[in-house]
Amino acid sequence: MIGKCSSGGGMGVGDEYYSKDKKKRETILRMLIFKNAILAESSVEIEKEAMGIVNYYNENKVTTHQVKNYVLRFMLSLQDKEKLSEERWLSLVKDFGIEQGFDIDEHQYLVYLHNDTNFQHVHVMVNRVRLDSSGIIKDSNFGWKTENICKNLGIKYGLKENPTRKQTARDDVRNVGRTIANQHLRDVLTELLSQRWVLDTKEKKARYDTVNFINTLASHAIESKVQFDSSKNLVGISFNYQGENFTGQNVGFKAREIQKALNFLESQRSFTSINKELS
Repeated sequence: MIGKCSSGGGMGVGDEYYSKDKKKRETILRMLIFKNAILAESSVEIEKEAMGIVNYYNENKVTTHQVKNYVLRFMLSLQDKEKLSEERWLSLVKDFGIEQGFDIDEHQYLVYLHNDTNFQHVHVMVNRVRLDSSGIIKDSNFGWKTENICKNLGIKYGLKENPTRKQTARDDVRNVGRTIANQHLRDVLTELLSQRWVLDTKEKKARYDTVNFINTLASHAIESKVQFDSSKNLVGISFNYQGENFTGQNVGFKAREIQKALNFLESQRSFTSINKELS
């Protein structure tokens, strides 16, 4: 078993699998196998619940340190053709938290199980602030501990032993992590560029422009670098997610295709706004 840890993004917007599309949402909800102290179903409402705990902690804590990156994310992946039941996965996730120094049941969390690749794996998002606001999970020193923890838990749960050569092990971690990161990027980009973008609907919807596009990617813990031509059109883009770098072409979305999609979505938004004003 291998694992990767990071912090950042939100509980709600980080739920890259939430969709307004009913058929897709039903499939996605089957992927969500466990959650704790979360009543909401939608991405937006999940975010509100989580931020309520974070804001209360920031307003009432003794220290002056403000919690910003409040979500701890980790991915745990089995080797090829290995399988665990949902109950065994939950037990493993809880054991992983204990080995990292926290009790996951004292926090809000979401656990997603993926069976859509050769490597069965889970994505876990944990609110670093405890439910009773008595403290937070420190987001440092996770990386160097994860490899040994995964090795020990692999033995406990009867999983295949990782390759003995260090370089082979590093390659396996990178290959699986990169595959999962690539799929995550594809899912998010598909969602954003298919007119299901969650925007401000109170008065004026946010424009479908490059700035809002990049900001929305950032809310999904995705960093992006862009290049423009003299007409301020997007001609180059690259992404970084969980330490993995990709060009637009790597994830199936070239810069010019993204610019074209944004232009189309903006034209549709403007057309809808005009019609509402006329009516």
